[in-house]
Amino acid sequence: MTPSVVFRSRGSVVLAAIVIVLAAVLAVSALVVGWPPSAAVAFAAVGWGAWVLYVRPCVILHEDAVELRNVARDVTIPYGAIDDVDTRFQLNITAGGRTYRAWALPAPSGGRAKRLSDVREGQRPGDSPSTLSGAAALRLRQSVAGAERTDAPVIQRTSALVLGGTAAIAVLLLVLSLLGL
Repeated sequence: MTPSVVFRSRGSVVLAAIVIVLAAVLAVSALVVGWPPSAAVAFAAVGWGAWVLYVRPCVILHEDAVELRNVARDVTIPYGAIDDVDTRFQLNITAGGRTYRAWALPAPSGGRAKRLSDVREGQRPGDSPSTLSGAAALRLRQSVAGAERTDAPVIQRTSALVLGGTAAIAVLLLVLSLLGL
């Protein structure tokens, strides 16, 4: 049994860490200074929202399937059910006539794409193995090539709406606390 491989943007994790630490400091400060408790709750919710938006999204390559963890939905697709893997704009997986997008693995920006030295003629910058989306796409394509094709794709969708809703609540609480409510 091979271990699962997780692909997640390092920049997103760094950004989330900064926001979470700042939110924690502000939450404690709000309590010490004597602001309403709703302000501390709002700052804590912003920290939680940063985790939901920036740390939770990832692509996990398991032994027999790929799992896309996005903000509002998780999708698990067996390798044998995958029809196509594409890196235009972000990692996209087509299976069963539908396209599933990985929020966590965007293609490189225009400036970064121009600096890539390993992109061949006619190749998308997102397919470069030196990018996160390209490295994931390469490993995913290798797994798909070695998988036995399934006629009826079994695709599991797990709603993670609670996590997405939490991020919206965090923003709402922050606005309410700033308005003094």
